[in-house]
Amino acid sequence: MNLYEYNNSKEVPTLFLHGFLGSSDSWEECIKIIKTYCITLNMPGHQDNYFNEKDTNYTIDNWCSELKTELDKRSIQSINLCGYSMGGRLAINFASRYPSLVNNLILESTTPGIKSKKERMVRYNSDLELCNKIESDYMNFIIDWEKNSLFEHQFQKNKEQFLMQRKIRLSHKPSQICRSLKVFSQGRLEDKHSSISNFKFSVNIINGALDEKYTSIGKLMHSLCKNSMHHILNCGHNVHLEEPILYSKIVKNILNESI
Repeated sequence: MNLYEYNNSKEVPTLFLHGFLGSSDSWEECIKIIKTYCITLNMPGHQDNYFNEKDTNYTIDNWCSELKTELDKRSIQSINLCGYSMGGRLAINFASRYPSLVNNLILESTTPGIKSKKERMVRYNSDLELCNKIESDYMNFIIDWEKNSLFEHQFQKNKEQFLMQRKIRLSHKPSQICRSLKVFSQGRLEDKHSSISNFKFSVNIINGALDEKYTSIGKLMHSLCKNSMHHILNCGHNVHLEEPILYSKIVKNILNESI
């Protein structure tokens, strides 16, 4: 696992976790606006962060431990943790395991998990079917993925970054993306609704109003978290791509308030 640092200083860094099919570069525009100490990484299976094919038992616990080790190497004892979509789910899992490390938790268009074991199994089987499409025809999979209603406003909102995200999506190795989907599927991760209600650090939830499903989930998380705020912008699922200036201002305000 490689960590990429920007504007390195003595302040508490903000660690950004990208979504499925994204990369560390997905945060470049926001980091340029925020101009504080930031860290990014590539999730397992994305770009240069390959799974070890011999390690067939890799789980979210392994990932959390690896990230903790990398932070320890740099003597980083506190972070602001910001995760988008899949990255948000991993951020919740990391924060629940290492709460003393988290200064602020910023959750964009994400979920604390699926409560029902039966529904988790259905979701996992659905993701396995998606893996078949990824491995059989990756290009067509990407074309279909970009037609998802969650992303329908991206081209109009931020054409340059939409095309950059397409380039990132196409840069991945299909077999590795499948492995990532299987390991971090919502069907494999534990339900964390009860965990987030116990978070003592500040939690900021960010959603796009046009993404009704995740905005509804965001409202539920806001009601569960004792120390939380809910920010709703006029955009879709990927808020930091569609409204990078407003999104970055929100993040900067969160960081300034915590100093």
